[in-house]
Amino acid sequence: MTTKPEESERATISVTDLSKHNTKSDCWIAVHSKVWDITDFINEHPGGPSVLLKCAGSNATKIFDEYHAPDILEELPDEKFIGILEDATPDVPAAAPQPEGVNGTLSAPAETSKHSFADEDTIPPLESIIGAPDLEVVASKALTPKTWAFYSSAATDLITHRNNKQLTRRIMIRPRILRNVSHIDMKTNILGFESSAPFFISPAAMAKLVHPDGELALSRGAANEGIIQCISSNASYTLKSIVSQTTHF
Repeated sequence: MTTKPEESERATISVTDLSKHNTKSDCWIAVHSKVWDITDFINEHPGGPSVLLKCAGSNATKIFDEYHAPDILEELPDEKFIGILEDATPDVPAAAPQPEGVNGTLSAPAETSKHSFADEDTIPPLESIIGAPDLEVVASKALTPKTWAFYSSAATDLITHRNNKQLTRRIMIRPRILRNVSHIDMKTNILGFESSAPFFISPAAMAKLVHPDGELALSRGAANEGIIQCISSNASYTLKSIVSQTTHF
């Protein structure tokens, strides 16, 4: 039985050597000084192969950190870890040749889009949020255009998205007046699981687009308040990392 080699035993990869592996059939990237062979993973990437190919043969740390947790790459087979990048600059990805075009030539390099998380100055105090529509308005102003487009969009012709909104608007709650609401209990049961409130955190993908802690923050909040959390299969962090933030497992 062989043991996993230590990082010190791995080869040192120069930026020049890294840049040579920049095609779909031979694709390496560097993340946090570690060089990985992601050739076999390109077509499985949830965001599509083109996203990875733009970073092929380069230091992709900066753009990687916008969407993923560092430990996600550790789930790749050990043989995909090539070595340590020499003179790596973790915060700024190295300029890399782009994937080959149809005629075999390299396409012009594309600029990496800048990304910033929600500006706290644009987010009002939580107690000032009265209803869900208020949250939507705040999000549209606080999130980056790319993040807002992702979370406010829907698939194809948006029919299901529109129908869902129309259906929930048809549900009316009979108002009760002059009720004693000094002590209330919102506990309920959702699909056999107890919840402290009649709602849950839905499995929206890539929560790190909104906050650096992503699903980790959602998990902590859900655990502290007794709310059910559904974790997306396309989460920014690994399932193990997310579950570790709770007190239920």
